[in-house]
Amino acid sequence: MSGRATVGLALEWFVNVDHAPIVVALERGLFDERGLDVHVVEPVDHEAGMALVAAGKLDLAITEPIHMPGERLEGYPIVAIGKYFETGFGLLLKKGVGLGDLAGTTIAAPLGTYAPAMVQAMAEYRGIALERDAVHYADVSYYLVDALRRNEAVGAFAAFENVEVLEARAAGIEVELLRFLDHDVPSPGHLVFCAHEDAVDDPERRDVLERFLGGVVAGVHAVREDPDGALETFLHVAPHLRGELTQQQWADTVGRFTDDLSLDPELWARLARFVHERGLVEREVSVKELLRPLGVTEQGG
Repeated sequence: MSGRATVGLALEWFVNVDHAPIVVALERGLFDERGLDVHVVEPVDHEAGMALVAAGKLDLAITEPIHMPGERLEGYPIVAIGKYFETGFGLLLKKGVGLGDLAGTTIAAPLGTYAPAMVQAMAEYRGIALERDAVHYADVSYYLVDALRRNEAVGAFAAFENVEVLEARAAGIEVELLRFLDHDVPSPGHLVFCAHEDAVDDPERRDVLERFLGGVVAGVHAVREDPDGALETFLHVAPHLRGELTQQQWADTVGRFTDDLSLDPELWARLARFVHERGLVEREVSVKELLRPLGVTEQGG
């Protein structure tokens, strides 16, 4: 195994409870004991981290699977190497609003490119005709629930069950999450690590990536084994999140972290087919272009 190495990681969002295993691994030296100096950055938007990895400026980025086919066809030489988190992911609607009520309304959406086609597909699955341009999709960056709170939108696209659903309810907004997977839209609520394909092909860099994954798995175990202690570690890094909402999100999130980093090729193939058939990408990206799952190095130095 090679010696000490530096790893640059971009989150997909501002720091939140979904990143707990990484934060805990950093704070408790779980990366350090594997010979890694890990530096974390928050991106300006969902896709900025992938661009930095593609340009060789960072080693890793967290993303959701839905982004990957389009980024590959944009020329980004990035591949998914493992997942660490699974949650419900979908369209969050205010109580009393259904898929048949969306024409003429506004949906808050950080993924404007994907939202019209995916919501249309969800409606079709329920036997509802909905033109893509019948709904206005407002780019609100990361602040999905704020748009609901201000009555600027009737729903939020790309919401996580353990984050935005609880945030909306804490704000007194009654909501329902319509999960993509329940509506034949193969976009899972997974957080995956993506890396440059050249790094995966290089034995030294691959070793570094596998040591990093080992640190993440150790962080998952630490969160599971002592959730209360892990929460305090997390809040030491993100004190601005201390409060009742984070307590609720934490309780809902701990069980969603996984030490099974595997990537389901069948699900990814369905996703690649879906985005092509819906006209979101010009060709169907192969699973081999999207996935290069790596193993885990448990210890290092």
